[in-house]
Amino acid sequence: KIMMKILPINITPLLKTYQNTALPLAAVSCGTHEEDIVKYCINHFIQLRYHRNRKMLDFWHSRYSDWYCIEVQNTLRNDFFNICNLSILEIIKNAIDQNLYVYTIVNEFYIPERNRYQKEYYPHDILIYGYNEDGVIALGYNDRLVLSPVTVPYSMFIEAVQSVQHLFFIDFFTYASYNAYTINMKQIECYLKDYIYSENSDYKYKFMNTDSICSYGINAIFEMFHHEKTEFESNGNLDFRNFDCYYEHKRMMQLRIQSVGQILGDDQYNVEYAKIKNDAFIIRNLALKAKKLKELKIIEDIENRIKNNVEQEIVLLSELLLKISQNI
Repeated sequence: KIMMKILPINITPLLKTYQNTALPLAAVSCGTHEEDIVKYCINHFIQLRYHRNRKMLDFWHSRYSDWYCIEVQNTLRNDFFNICNLSILEIIKNAIDQNLYVYTIVNEFYIPERNRYQKEYYPHDILIYGYNEDGVIALGYNDRLVLSPVTVPYSMFIEAVQSVQHLFFIDFFTYASYNAYTINMKQIECYLKDYIYSENSDYKYKFMNTDSICSYGINAIFEMFHHEKTEFESNGNLDFRNFDCYYEHKRMMQLRIQSVGQILGDDQYNVEYAKIKNDAFIIRNLALKAKKLKELKIIEDIENRIKNNVEQEIVLLSELLLKISQNI
């Protein structure tokens, strides 16, 4: 029996701030698939959402299992393993042998190179994309906040799974090669409007009602910053991920504007948006500096920069929306 198999992986996926986006994208954006996944992201990762309970700014998107670029072939829950007395390791190995990626929940107390390793109980998602004689090969953020592979010894992986049995599940998935991937101008127009006018995009899913716990679009940015400033003034805390996501949104937006510009035959918006993206990168780095130095004046500088950045973005995207509506 083969004692090793490793599936292709992209350790620099297009979106990296949060694992629940980075890990699926890392699995399906390899080689010839990458161009398709870029188109998928251009069409979908447009709107922003700020979750008030979690104090988290993120792209508005569904769970990865609903993305049409991903085919989830099976999902197994913890009770299935218990009832059928199945070996989790053998099932994972068999899935990888069939070129399926494995997405699951583990206790990071047992995962080497994690902040919580051998320190505290911490359930977190992980992507498994290979195995060898030493253990399973997984992808996630290490203790230096870098998305990187790690080999988890088999005995430790079993502990990591068994200690989160009440949460445990496994998704087996692959790239959905049978779908068509094109730039959808109508969808981009729709989500850009939601973003600019701070509309709740959950109306597209009528069973969802998140008005009371989330803000959207431009409002999400300002609400995120208001919370971060208040926290910083109170206790010096700052969640850098929110500012990283802010920059990632601008980087994704410029990629979108490049593609739209090619379709419209107009590169003007791409050139102008580059400055907005670069300013967002400065804001991101200032947030990192403020977190380290604990200086309130840096936060005040960020506040002014965000205000100017957003104002410029609204003007440019409003002009782009008009251009798109005239050409679809």
